[in-house]
Amino acid sequence: MIEQSPFEEHAKEYDNWFEKNHNTYLSELLLISGLFPASGKGIEIGVGTGRFAQFLKIKEGVDISKKMMEIAEKRGIKTHFAHADSLPFKDNSYNNVLMVTTICFVKDPLAALKEAYRILANNGVIVVGFVDKDSLIGKNYQKKKYQNKFYKNATFYNSNEIVSLLERANFKIQKIKQTLYDKSENITELQEIKDGHADGSFIGIKAIKTC
Repeated sequence: MIEQSPFEEHAKEYDNWFEKNHNTYLSELLLISGLFPASGKGIEIGVGTGRFAQFLKIKEGVDISKKMMEIAEKRGIKTHFAHADSLPFKDNSYNNVLMVTTICFVKDPLAALKEAYRILANNGVIVVGFVDKDSLIGKNYQKKKYQNKFYKNATFYNSNEIVSLLERANFKIQKIKQTLYDKSENITELQEIKDGHADGSFIGIKAIKTC
Protein backbone atom coordinates (compact mmCIF):
# COMPACT_ATOMS: atom_id res chain seq x y z
CA MET A 1 0.00 0.00 0.00
CA ILE A 2 0.97 3.66 0.00
CA GLU A 3 3.97 4.29 2.26
CA GLN A 4 2.49 6.50 4.95
CA SER A 5 5.42 8.58 6.12
CA PRO A 6 6.12 10.80 3.06
CA PHE A 7 2.42 11.41 2.48
CA GLU A 8 1.92 12.17 6.17
CA GLU A 9 4.97 14.40 6.52
CA HIS A 10 4.64 16.18 3.18
CA ALA A 11 0.89 16.30 2.54
CA LYS A 12 0.91 20.06 1.88
CA GLU A 13 3.88 19.77 -0.46
CA TYR A 14 2.06 17.03 -2.37
CA ASP A 15 -1.05 19.18 -2.62
CA ASN A 16 0.98 22.20 -3.79
CA TRP A 17 2.26 20.16 -6.74
CA PHE A 18 -1.10 20.67 -8.42
CA GLU A 19 -0.68 24.44 -8.22
CA LYS A 20 2.91 24.40 -9.44
CA ASN A 21 2.01 22.09 -12.34
CA HIS A 22 -1.35 23.66 -13.12
CA ASN A 23 -1.55 22.81 -16.84
CA THR A 24 -0.47 19.23 -16.24
CA TYR A 25 -3.11 18.85 -13.53
CA LEU A 26 -5.85 20.48 -15.62
CA SER A 27 -5.01 18.27 -18.61
CA GLU A 28 -5.30 15.18 -16.43
CA LEU A 29 -8.49 16.49 -14.86
CA LEU A 30 -10.13 17.18 -18.22
CA LEU A 31 -9.28 13.69 -19.42
CA ILE A 32 -10.70 12.06 -16.30
CA SER A 33 -13.82 14.25 -16.30
CA GLY A 34 -14.53 13.11 -19.87
CA LEU A 35 -14.54 9.48 -18.73
CA PHE A 36 -16.14 9.65 -15.28
CA PRO A 37 -19.97 9.58 -15.17
CA ALA A 38 -21.68 12.80 -14.16
CA SER A 39 -24.37 10.98 -12.16
CA GLY A 40 -24.53 8.12 -9.69
CA LYS A 41 -22.98 7.43 -6.29
CA GLY A 42 -19.22 7.63 -6.58
CA ILE A 43 -16.11 7.09 -4.49
CA GLU A 44 -12.42 7.73 -5.10
CA ILE A 45 -9.96 5.06 -3.95
CA GLY A 46 -6.73 6.83 -3.03
CA VAL A 47 -8.44 10.18 -2.71
CA GLY A 48 -5.32 11.96 -1.47
CA THR A 49 -6.04 15.64 -0.87
CA GLY A 50 -9.25 15.50 -2.91
CA ARG A 51 -8.13 17.46 -5.96
CA PHE A 52 -9.94 15.17 -8.41
CA ALA A 53 -12.88 14.22 -6.21
CA GLN A 54 -13.78 17.83 -5.49
CA PHE A 55 -13.89 18.82 -9.16
CA LEU A 56 -15.87 15.70 -10.12
CA LYS A 57 -18.29 16.17 -7.21
CA ILE A 58 -17.38 12.79 -5.73
CA LYS A 59 -18.59 12.90 -2.15
CA GLU A 60 -16.53 10.06 -0.63
CA GLY A 61 -12.92 8.94 -0.69
CA VAL A 62 -10.62 6.29 0.74
CA ASP A 63 -6.98 6.75 1.73
CA ILE A 64 -4.45 5.67 4.36
CA SER A 65 -2.79 9.06 4.87
CA LYS A 66 -4.63 10.90 7.60
CA LYS A 67 -2.95 14.22 6.79
CA MET A 68 -4.04 13.98 3.17
CA MET A 69 -7.54 12.99 4.25
CA GLU A 70 -7.73 16.08 6.48
CA ILE A 71 -7.12 18.27 3.42
CA ALA A 72 -9.71 16.31 1.43
CA GLU A 73 -12.23 16.77 4.26
CA LYS A 74 -11.74 20.55 4.00
CA ARG A 75 -12.73 20.21 0.34
CA GLY A 76 -16.05 18.70 1.39
CA ILE A 77 -15.21 15.03 0.90
CA LYS A 78 -16.19 12.38 3.44
CA THR A 79 -13.12 10.21 3.92
CA HIS A 80 -12.61 6.62 5.08
CA PHE A 81 -9.34 5.21 6.38
CA ALA A 82 -8.96 1.91 4.51
CA HIS A 83 -6.66 -0.06 2.24
CA ALA A 84 -7.62 -0.42 -1.42
CA ASP A 85 -7.62 -4.21 -1.21
CA SER A 86 -9.87 -4.34 1.86
CA LEU A 87 -12.68 -1.80 1.59
CA PRO A 88 -15.22 -1.40 4.42
CA PHE A 89 -18.25 -1.25 2.11
CA LYS A 90 -21.03 -3.63 1.17
CA ASP A 91 -21.25 -5.34 -2.21
CA ASN A 92 -22.86 -3.32 -5.02
CA SER A 93 -22.93 -0.11 -2.98
CA TYR A 94 -21.49 2.37 -5.53
CA ASN A 95 -22.17 3.27 -9.14
CA ASN A 96 -18.75 4.71 -9.93
CA VAL A 97 -15.18 4.24 -8.67
CA LEU A 98 -12.21 6.48 -9.44
CA MET A 99 -8.54 5.60 -9.01
CA VAL A 100 -6.07 8.30 -10.13
CA THR A 101 -2.31 7.82 -9.67
CA THR A 102 -3.17 5.23 -7.03
CA ILE A 103 -2.49 1.91 -8.74
CA CYS A 104 1.28 2.43 -8.62
CA PHE A 105 1.19 2.63 -4.81
CA VAL A 106 -0.96 -0.45 -4.24
CA LYS A 107 0.85 -3.60 -3.13
CA ASP A 108 -1.61 -5.94 -4.87
CA PRO A 109 -3.31 -4.07 -7.75
CA LEU A 110 -5.40 -7.05 -8.83
CA ALA A 111 -6.84 -7.44 -5.32
CA ALA A 112 -7.62 -3.71 -5.27
CA LEU A 113 -9.41 -3.88 -8.61
CA LYS A 114 -11.37 -6.92 -7.46
CA GLU A 115 -12.46 -4.94 -4.40
CA ALA A 116 -13.57 -2.10 -6.65
CA TYR A 117 -15.52 -4.62 -8.72
CA ARG A 118 -17.16 -5.98 -5.57
CA ILE A 119 -18.42 -2.64 -4.30
CA LEU A 120 -19.71 -1.57 -7.72
CA ALA A 121 -23.30 -2.19 -8.76
CA ASN A 122 -23.92 -4.02 -12.03
CA ASN A 123 -23.05 -1.75 -14.99
CA GLY A 124 -21.00 0.36 -12.57
CA VAL A 125 -18.00 2.24 -13.92
CA ILE A 126 -14.37 2.31 -12.85
CA VAL A 127 -11.99 4.95 -14.19
CA VAL A 128 -8.28 4.35 -13.64
CA GLY A 129 -5.84 7.20 -14.31
CA PHE A 130 -2.08 6.58 -14.27
CA VAL A 131 1.29 7.48 -15.74
CA ASP A 132 2.31 4.85 -18.31
CA LYS A 133 5.73 3.46 -17.39
CA ASP A 134 6.77 3.29 -21.06
CA SER A 135 5.96 6.95 -21.72
CA LEU A 136 8.26 9.96 -21.62
CA ILE A 137 7.18 11.05 -18.14
CA GLY A 138 6.94 7.45 -16.93
CA LYS A 139 10.53 6.69 -17.92
CA ASN A 140 11.68 9.89 -16.23
CA TYR A 141 9.82 9.01 -13.02
CA GLN A 142 11.41 5.56 -12.96
CA LYS A 143 14.86 6.97 -13.63
CA LYS A 144 14.57 9.38 -10.71
CA LYS A 145 12.16 7.47 -8.46
CA TYR A 146 14.68 6.88 -5.65
CA GLN A 147 15.29 10.64 -5.45
CA ASN A 148 11.55 11.34 -5.12
CA LYS A 149 10.05 11.10 -1.64
CA PHE A 150 6.64 10.15 -3.03
CA TYR A 151 7.53 7.73 -5.82
CA LYS A 152 10.53 5.88 -4.40
CA ASN A 153 8.38 2.85 -3.49
CA ALA A 154 6.01 3.07 -6.46
CA THR A 155 5.59 0.33 -9.04
CA PHE A 156 4.72 1.69 -12.46
CA TYR A 157 2.71 -0.15 -15.12
CA ASN A 158 2.14 0.32 -18.82
CA SER A 159 -1.29 0.56 -20.40
CA ASN A 160 -1.41 -3.06 -21.56
CA GLU A 161 -0.64 -4.24 -18.03
CA ILE A 162 -3.47 -2.14 -16.54
CA VAL A 163 -5.88 -3.38 -19.22
CA SER A 164 -4.91 -6.95 -18.37
CA LEU A 165 -5.40 -6.36 -14.64
CA LEU A 166 -8.84 -4.84 -15.22
CA GLU A 167 -9.88 -7.74 -17.43
CA ARG A 168 -8.61 -10.26 -14.87
CA ALA A 169 -10.80 -8.47 -12.30
CA ASN A 170 -13.75 -9.13 -14.71
CA PHE A 171 -14.13 -5.57 -15.98
CA LYS A 172 -14.95 -4.86 -19.62
CA ILE A 173 -12.85 -2.08 -21.14
CA GLN A 174 -14.95 0.69 -22.68
CA LYS A 175 -12.63 3.64 -23.45
CA ILE A 176 -8.95 4.55 -23.27
CA LYS A 177 -7.78 8.17 -23.46
CA GLN A 178 -4.36 9.84 -23.27
CA THR A 179 -2.77 13.23 -22.70
CA LEU A 180 0.61 14.84 -21.72
CA TYR A 181 3.06 14.62 -24.61
CA ASP A 182 6.15 16.34 -23.23
CA LYS A 183 8.28 16.36 -20.10
CA SER A 184 6.43 17.73 -17.08
CA GLU A 185 8.67 20.80 -16.83
CA ASN A 186 7.94 21.69 -20.47
CA ILE A 187 4.14 21.60 -20.22
CA THR A 188 3.03 25.24 -20.23
CA GLU A 189 -0.43 24.89 -21.78
CA LEU A 190 -3.35 22.48 -21.78
CA GLN A 191 -2.62 19.24 -23.59
CA GLU A 192 -4.77 17.58 -26.23
CA ILE A 193 -6.84 14.57 -25.21
CA LYS A 194 -6.70 11.73 -27.71
CA ASP A 195 -8.01 8.18 -27.99
CA GLY A 196 -5.66 5.30 -27.23
CA HIS A 197 -2.42 5.08 -25.30
CA ALA A 198 0.46 5.14 -27.77
CA ASP A 199 1.66 8.73 -27.36
CA GLY A 200 0.60 10.28 -24.06
CA SER A 201 2.16 9.86 -20.63
CA PHE A 202 -1.08 10.12 -18.66
CA ILE A 203 -3.65 7.46 -19.47
CA GLY A 204 -7.28 7.12 -18.43
CA ILE A 205 -9.15 3.83 -18.79
CA LYS A 206 -12.90 3.49 -18.35
CA ALA A 207 -14.22 0.01 -17.68
CA ILE A 208 -17.62 -1.46 -16.82
CA LYS A 209 -18.77 -4.11 -14.36
CA THR A 210 -20.95 -6.59 -16.18
CA CYS A 211 -22.32 -9.80 -14.67
